[in-house]
Amino acid sequence: MLIVTGLISVAFGVVLSARPDIGALALALLFGIFAIVYGVSQIVAGTQLRRTARGLHSVVRDGA
Repeated sequence: MLIVTGLISVAFGVVLSARPDIGALALALLFGIFAIVYGVSQIVAGTQLRRTARGLHSVVRDGA
């Protein structure tokens, strides 16, 4: 996986230096995709945390 990431980075650097207009578009798309993926992962993590907190709360309440 690390090799693939490195190759993508090198390819992106070559495109960015060869064609700055395409590079700017690619950079904007990259940031947009990152923001979407990050937002979805935060929503999933929040949902899991809420589910875990409910389960923990019921265990603590039943044990007391």
